[in-house]
Amino acid sequence: MSTFGFEIRFQTPAGRAIRGVDTENELALAMPGIAQPIALHQLPHHANHTPGAPEWFVIKGAGFPDEAAARFCGEKIKQALAIVGCETRMGIDAGRDRATSGFSAAIQDAWMELNGQQLRDIVHGLDVYADDPPVTHPEGSGSASVFFPVEGFPEKLAVEFATAKPLSTKLSLGLELYNLGHFEPATKARFLNLVTIIEVLAERERREQPIRDQLDSYIQEVRNSGLLDRQKDSLVSGLGNLKLESISAAGRRLVAQNLGDEDSTYFSECYSARSELLHEGKTARPQVNDWGRLDDIVRGVLLRMLRNA
Repeated sequence: MSTFGFEIRFQTPAGRAIRGVDTENELALAMPGIAQPIALHQLPHHANHTPGAPEWFVIKGAGFPDEAAARFCGEKIKQALAIVGCETRMGIDAGRDRATSGFSAAIQDAWMELNGQQLRDIVHGLDVYADDPPVTHPEGSGSASVFFPVEGFPEKLAVEFATAKPLSTKLSLGLELYNLGHFEPATKARFLNLVTIIEVLAERERREQPIRDQLDSYIQEVRNSGLLDRQKDSLVSGLGNLKLESISAAGRRLVAQNLGDEDSTYFSECYSARSELLHEGKTARPQVNDWGRLDDIVRGVLLRMLRNA
């Protein structure tokens, strides 16, 4: 009876390692409720590796009774990776399950005939396959040098795996953006990414009924005016949007609900810096160049929302 396995390729920023894992040694991972063997190891640098390039890791599982079981386990581990990347500030890019390099069917068939192995495309993210024939992925060679190892990675991954539940699309996107931000060395880009995460997570509430009623009267005035239709449509759309609180107000409220008023006030200052930076191309506000506290705030909101999801 054929069994199935999976592979998850993920990357971390340059120098971010996992304690006990390198190119020579793999680490067995114990996932709650999973009897099949799962292991993590680091991929060696390619010959053309440049300083500052990301580190690559792979998690492999095997022996699942069917493809659905292998995929279910792989998807839970991939979600757990994203959460651990946020929790530890490691920054983990688990990809979007797309091939980064591929082989033609003719090459794959020839490899099978010569070596009795499946020649799989290299996928950044999750790849699920039958265990038989054996699977191979051609890799580059080289030596890896790592710094800043993350402690307790297997245990953290197991905890997140055990408590994994489906996440909303907004929360998944916020988590993805936070992890990807660790690969961005530019200060302003990192700052804007952090503010954007709060924008993604915030839900705009409707303004009070008297305000909406007043806006409706303005909308009716516009519709009865002698403006061109395209001008009416533009104004009506803008007035209708005012029935919802501003995105900055929604962001402040989100931070206040999860972390308190002091952090909410600081986020408001960051949002003002963001607006000046985007609309004027510059800002004198210090938050842009010293975004450590903003990172703490965004991470705190994400983790609080993940725990309450």
